Amino acid sequence: MGKQWKKNNYCDIIPDILFGVDLTKCCYNHDVDYWKKPICRKEADQRLKRCFLNKYKNAGKYKLGKIISNIIYICLRLFGWIKW
Repeated sequence: MGKQWKKNNYCDIIPDILFGVDLTKCCYNHDVDYWKKPICRKEADQRLKRCFLNKYKNAGKYKLGKIISNIIYICLRLFGWIKW
């Protein structure tokens, strides 16, 4: 998967913990989806978006989660093909 995986860093471009919310599990699952391709890329990106939103919602930061999950989703849709 890459050098960052060996360091347990699954969120490539953003920190694994962003604004006090641990996104490691979401990013790990997304990386596995990209690696094994059990679903289409769009579905993998949508899963990540939902996971981020749920993590922020559970942390009481729903509005921040909406913003971050939408930004990340748009970036993935534009540039995710590079790693797919």
